[in-house]
Amino acid sequence: MTRHCTRKARWCFFGLRYLLLLTALALVSSGAHAQNTSGGFLGTEDPEAGAGDNTRLMGTAFDLEGNPMSDVLIWVVNDDAGAFRVRSKSRKTGNYLVRGMGGLYPRIDQVGIVARASYEKEGYETVEARVPLNRNGFERVYPILAPAGQKPALEGVCAVLVGTVSNRESGKGIKGAVVEIRDGGELIATSEETKKNGEFEILIWDSAAEVDLVISAPGGDPEITPITLEKAPQAEFFLARTLNVSIVR
Repeated sequence: MTRHCTRKARWCFFGLRYLLLLTALALVSSGAHAQNTSGGFLGTEDPEAGAGDNTRLMGTAFDLEGNPMSDVLIWVVNDDAGAFRVRSKSRKTGNYLVRGMGGLYPRIDQVGIVARASYEKEGYETVEARVPLNRNGFERVYPILAPAGQKPALEGVCAVLVGTVSNRESGKGIKGAVVEIRDGGELIATSEETKKNGEFEILIWDSAAEVDLVISAPGGDPEITPITLEKAPQAEFFLARTLNVSIVR
């Protein structure tokens, strides 16, 4: 009788331990699931604020010579409420894309915020950029990372122009157009040929402010338009500028 009761108590004891172990595993699993769904970072006051969000921050990280930088760690927070943050890392091309930023908006009805993006890499100065971000919109930021103890001191203008080349009469995008930036006839920068929709992107590095925009497209002569490039307020980064051009074809 005593042996039977002892054996029964032993089984009850092991059963209780097993039940506690299952409970602990369930709690760990639940916590891990909650952490993964928020990207591994703290959430927001409104759990629905980030649902279905498509807000994006993108660009390219450069060194002082204009070379793309890989493995730059990017952190993005709401400048007014820094509890939630998201991260990304630049690729070999220097390009990066930050998504999953719905948690930066404290309320589901909030349309825009000011985001603070930090760009970090060992051996280099950290760059911080404050940029407005509209919900489901996007912004392009191009940081310039200097070696530790140095600051970017470029005399010219750094800029990225993005836009479309279209037919002035029909309004349709022109395929095969090339956008160039020239300074007194000297070629400063050139884009790849535009696709069917006429979209282009062109990087201008350490250039004069007064330059010529030259559009070459099939079926006609190049069109030249003088433009003024604005220098970024901060030397450590610059934003993309939208420039849509229409030409006669």
